[in-house]
Amino acid sequence: MKQIVKENKTVVLLISAIWSVLSVLFGLIFIKKKYSTITSNVYSSAGREAQFFWLFIAIIIAVFSIVLLVNFIINAITIKGYERQILVCSLPFILLLSVCFFYSYIRAGVGYSSYNYFVGDVRNVWDSAVRLYPYSFVYTSELFLICFFVFPFSLAPIAVKILFESFVMGYVVYRINAHYKSKLVYLLYVFCLTMPFRHLGIGVERMHWYGFVYLFVTVKLYFDILEGIKKDRRLPLKVEDWITELIMIFMISLLTVWRREGIYLLLFGGILLIKAYVDVSDKERVIKFILSFAICELLVFVPVMMNGVAEKGIEIDAIVVHILGEPSLDRQKVRDELDVVDQYIDIAIVDKYNSEMGLHGFEMNWFDTYYNDGLYYMQREQKTVSYEQFEKAVISIIKKEPLVFIKSRIKAYYVAGHSLSSYNLFIPLGLILMSFAWSIVKNNYTMIMILLGVLLHVTITTLAMPASFFKYFFHMWLLAYVFALIVFMDFLKVKKHSNGY
Repeated sequence: MKQIVKENKTVVLLISAIWSVLSVLFGLIFIKKKYSTITSNVYSSAGREAQFFWLFIAIIIAVFSIVLLVNFIINAITIKGYERQILVCSLPFILLLSVCFFYSYIRAGVGYSSYNYFVGDVRNVWDSAVRLYPYSFVYTSELFLICFFVFPFSLAPIAVKILFESFVMGYVVYRINAHYKSKLVYLLYVFCLTMPFRHLGIGVERMHWYGFVYLFVTVKLYFDILEGIKKDRRLPLKVEDWITELIMIFMISLLTVWRREGIYLLLFGGILLIKAYVDVSDKERVIKFILSFAICELLVFVPVMMNGVAEKGIEIDAIVVHILGEPSLDRQKVRDELDVVDQYIDIAIVDKYNSEMGLHGFEMNWFDTYYNDGLYYMQREQKTVSYEQFEKAVISIIKKEPLVFIKSRIKAYYVAGHSLSSYNLFIPLGLILMSFAWSIVKNNYTMIMILLGVLLHVTITTLAMPASFFKYFFHMWLLAYVFALIVFMDFLKVKKHSNGY
């Protein structure tokens, strides 16, 4: 076995070196070629030094990812261990998502114009990556740039994501099966045949990535804590243990920043990380771990705040539109506030929008764009109040009419999730609540914290989302079915122990 491990290291280094050199070389050529051909309005406002810095970061992360991937595959092929089991569990997902993508690609009729496959916000992210601007949709363009140095071609973000989410799902299947030794885990393959999984699985919007990162982090932390992985570790930690901890700390930090709703992970994520990997009786190590987590959070958070662009800030706009659509709103009670609001947006157009669009209006942002020939575009050309005054007036309306605000937000969630298909969001929310109740009954504090975090995320998203999009709740949809399966297995008392990885 030692001889095989030694030989594997040599092979991994050789293949990784060749792949990395070729990917970086052709990636640089690809970026240079595309940089001058971008015709969209997306340009980097960063200086050349900043651009080179983020280019360097992307290359480092890409090379690190290549080494991890090659090491994983070589070990899976040569050693009958957990890597092989994860790979075998991942292959059906790779096949499914690859077939779904190529069907979609051929159907789109873009031929060899791979760039044209990206449209809307995703096109802007793609362009931002090529322009070396990492902050488009909070690091999403930097993620695309990393992908270009793993596979140096236009469709790299899709190729990398299919591999990533397939390995995440393979890991989930492996980890649940290793713990429970039950064929029930294969129900996840049936679950992944559903349209949301197939459709969002081949998409590369931020929420699609976010959902799978969140799923991996929660499943790994849950079983690492449940199986007491930290009890089997000895100080000083092995290199692979340090790498595992750093990756998990980074992923939690990224989830905290990547979506603003994830801010609760500053607390919940830190506690789960300590429960998983740190002996709380070792005060010195606890302090060092907390400091490491805090530093990583700052490293991820500060650059976005200093150099990033504001996200499309239409939450307040959408909220007031939806509130104005509530028949129970007492307009006399908030007359002063509406006078201010009407100087920033045209309330007459908003009322027309709500009257003609009804609940369907929650699915769109036609009130904020010139889409549909600007039929409902509500923005005043000559605004006589500032955005800050407008925002203050809307907040005042919410304070005076909190029940109206809550009713409008419940409608927003209803529109997002009332589908009678697999896109339904009430079923997974019900599963989350049932699993949460089960965890309370069983005093399963780890699951309580994980699911409470998901419920907080859903609540924050529902209160703040600009439109009723299913994708905002994709991570909840994923976790609901996975943790419901775990709870079901616990209920059947088929639990067995395994080593955590």
